[in-house]
Amino acid sequence: MATHTKVNQSNLNYTDIKKIVLFSAFHMFVPFFLFSLFFMDTSGAPAHGGSGSVSRKMTQLFSFIDHCYVNKMILNFLCTAFALKGIEYDQVAVNLIKDGGQQLTEQYKTLNPMQQVPAVEIDDITLSQSLAVIQYIDETRPGPRLLPADPKARAQVRMISDLIASGIQPLQNLSVLQKIGVEKLPWAQHFINRGFQALEPILKQTAGKYCVGDEISMADICLIPQVYNAERFKVDVGQYPTIKRLNETLAEIEAFKLSHPSRQPDTPADLQA
Repeated sequence: MATHTKVNQSNLNYTDIKKIVLFSAFHMFVPFFLFSLFFMDTSGAPAHGGSGSVSRKMTQLFSFIDHCYVNKMILNFLCTAFALKGIEYDQVAVNLIKDGGQQLTEQYKTLNPMQQVPAVEIDDITLSQSLAVIQYIDETRPGPRLLPADPKARAQVRMISDLIASGIQPLQNLSVLQKIGVEKLPWAQHFINRGFQALEPILKQTAGKYCVGDEISMADICLIPQVYNAERFKVDVGQYPTIKRLNETLAEIEAFKLSHPSRQPDTPADLQA
């Protein structure tokens, strides 16, 4: 059954959002489900010169590609960013393993030739990397900044985000873990610990209240789902006091609560918060 959730940040502005379609999926170790997310401006106001209505093409695209996918951790990156920016969305769960994985279909390949996830259609373009999506909405949408104005701090945010999204997370992807076989747990633990051993001293230097200084940024968006993954793989996060402190601080913020993997409507009961 499809499930629907809404993010409603009443103090943020929705009028700039015309439409976003996000095709998404669970990570291998959070059960095998997928998401399709449909985003639109509920006010009907135009965004950046576009019309206020959802086009026929967009409606057809959503119904035509209703089983396309994003890794659950990447989904959390994007859902948190959309929540912080005040973007409303409906969430629809679909099955990841149906037909051998529909991200491998020719239909999905037209969205992302690498047949990887995510794929996001926004403002008549398609973006297929989560950090690119976050930076794009930060540059084009209202709401709190996700990358600092200061060049040094901005570079630090990108460094931390890339370390997590490129250096740690891909080694836990379904396509990798399927090749590992029975050694999934020690493999994941090894690479998460290796990544956290690098991340911890970096965060000791950059962190204030949050990952970089005292403002929430893209780095924080990347951190909290990676800590969740670490805990799912039974990594002792207590070994990394800065990571642990930041995760606990972020977990109390409403946008992070709403998008946390354990709070999604299709998360199994035994994994829900």
